[in-house]
Amino acid sequence: MVKINAPTEIKSIDYLCHLTYEGAKQRYPEPWSDEIKERIDFELKTISHMGFTDYFLIIQDIVNWAKNNGILVGPGRGSAASSVVSYCLRITNLDPIKYGLLFERFLNPECISMPAIDLDLDKEGYYHVIQYIQDQYGNEAANKPTSFTYFPELNTSLLGLSTLSIISRALGLIKKRFGKEIDIEAIPIDDPAVFELFSRGDTEGVFMFESSIMRKWLMRLQPNRFEDLIAMNALFRPGSMDYIPQLVARKTGVEPINYDIPEMEEFLKETYGITIYQEQVMRIAQELAGFSKE
Repeated sequence: MVKINAPTEIKSIDYLCHLTYEGAKQRYPEPWSDEIKERIDFELKTISHMGFTDYFLIIQDIVNWAKNNGILVGPGRGSAASSVVSYCLRITNLDPIKYGLLFERFLNPECISMPAIDLDLDKEGYYHVIQYIQDQYGNEAANKPTSFTYFPELNTSLLGLSTLSIISRALGLIKKRFGKEIDIEAIPIDDPAVFELFSRGDTEGVFMFESSIMRKWLMRLQPNRFEDLIAMNALFRPGSMDYIPQLVARKTGVEPINYDIPEMEEFLKETYGITIYQEQVMRIAQELAGFSKE
């Protein structure tokens, strides 16, 4: 039996709903739009129907314990970032509605697939989290430190990253020297000075943006939006790199932005008419061809 940190008289799904809606009040100012309410309800129903309620509660408990004990946790990656419930529970720190991420990539009610929420932790705190899992959920859950296998088929991985350790130490040094506490999760992502840094290619040591080729393209792109950096990061891999020159040309006005079908502008506007993300393909197929989200 899974041990959940919930009042004994409350069912797991009721507790998950409570935590989600309480978190939503912090994430989304009220009154909520119909889109937000429908998305939360849909995700909670899907999670419950597919039998993953306890799984979300366990991951939420682990992340919450880590953060409360000064351990830096990554903002989330992979398909788990597509979940509004994960965002409201502060398992992830990326708003999937704002960035058009589809929950169906993570959990699909029409095509059964197991969820995988990968947790990135700073290296110094990594083993403390493993110890907490062992104490809270038993040796069986913690005996494979790179794979939290209380539910063996879910394969949730815990990774200790030196990048997060560097950030954690930097925050500690800032507090020690200047007496200021900085919430790394609250740092704005639209700081012009940061975009100037990227536009200069001054990104040595910045994860995913530090190679000489990437820095060359950043100087040509002159990014001034967070979305520009997301697009570059997505394209900077074998095969898709061929589209980087087109992205730069359209961004800088050398090449006109056009759409094969006018209706595609709604889905491709942020990437200058270039199809980059899986969500864009799914939304185009859904809206133009009548496909379901599944």
